[in-house]
Amino acid sequence: MRWTLLTTTAAGALTVLAGMASAQDTGALGSAQQALDSDYQVQGQEVDPNVPVQDRPRPDYDPLGIRRGSFFFFPSIDTSVAFDSNVNAEEDDEKSDVILGLTPQLSVRTDWSRHQLTGNVYLNAAKYLDQDENDFVDYGLRLGGRYDVSRAGAFRGNVSYDHLHEGKDDDDRVSVGEGDVVEYDRYMATGGYSHRFNRIMVGGNLIYRLYDWDSFDAGGVTVNQDYRNRQEYGGNLRLSYAISPRIGLFTQADYLFYNYDNPSPGG
Repeated sequence: MRWTLLTTTAAGALTVLAGMASAQDTGALGSAQQALDSDYQVQGQEVDPNVPVQDRPRPDYDPLGIRRGSFFFFPSIDTSVAFDSNVNAEEDDEKSDVILGLTPQLSVRTDWSRHQLTGNVYLNAAKYLDQDENDFVDYGLRLGGRYDVSRAGAFRGNVSYDHLHEGKDDDDRVSVGEGDVVEYDRYMATGGYSHRFNRIMVGGNLIYRLYDWDSFDAGGVTVNQDYRNRQEYGGNLRLSYAISPRIGLFTQADYLFYNYDNPSPGG
């Protein structure tokens, strides 16, 4: 049995100078599929009525940012205190702990009438008061851009780097019990184009990811993880039709190829 309790606080750094009313979302960067899906949004569209209320822009409450020329900067920081009744995700010999979390980040975007550049840098750290082998420091950065061919079509691209860890409760975890946290680097690049023809929109995206896993210590033994290093590349194509402003149909084809450096732990 396992249960967790989490409390968080968020504050916008330089709140007075920036006039920020609330902090930006701070967690790790979004998934690749979310990055691909966002490429289908076209400049000039109104707010999608199908977007949940909590995810829509709130001009009265959203951070104003710090303006420098054509760039807006959005600094923020989250802190958290959590309790986990089974930090190592084991059926037997459960161990509880209190976890202190800290997640500062800085986002930037341009305020151009056409085209856009965006960036984000973040750090996500956690300190376990007793089971310190679970401590981790994740960090990363992302650069993105959009080139508007017209109001109906745009090219988009993103590149990112993340240094992440594998949680003890992940389905494909390697480290168990009181072993060290497993860390890895992820490099990712996406790019695509979307175009709207009245009610019909077509788009395509390409994606590339590279995973580089670090060795870790397990009971004094160094475990090499080169066999988990891999490259992933592929893309998708989507065709959608807007029946109404609130209802649409789409069909999408995805392809993703995995290429491992080594086929097994033994090489």
